[in-house]
Amino acid sequence: AADLTQRQTFKDGVTRSNNNTISGIGGASAVVVSGDGKFVYVAGTADKEVAIFARNTTTGDLTWLGAVGDGGQNVFQTLALSPSGDMLYAAGVDGVVSFPSATPPPAT
Repeated sequence: AADLTQRQTFKDGVTRSNNNTISGIGGASAVVVSGDGKFVYVAGTADKEVAIFARNTTTGDLTWLGAVGDGGQNVFQTLALSPSGDMLYAAGVDGVVSFPSATPPPAT
């Protein structure tokens, strides 16, 4: 790719111009992209959450949508999507949890 340059920066705990505070990427340990390329999921081990981003399939730019967690369990070391793409699985030392991937949370 001839255009391998940094396009965006996201930092955990930083409030963006739209008043959304980024969460779920603290200690980022895994990234997975949906099969259609429209969503990016990031496992945040420090936040014990998964951050969800919408991805512009033309430009590749990301928009933070929100984050999901499971009560502070250590299950955010690795991520996988189901073959159909409708479920997101997060796994770690405390086990495995799943979330519907088709319905990202509202921005918080």
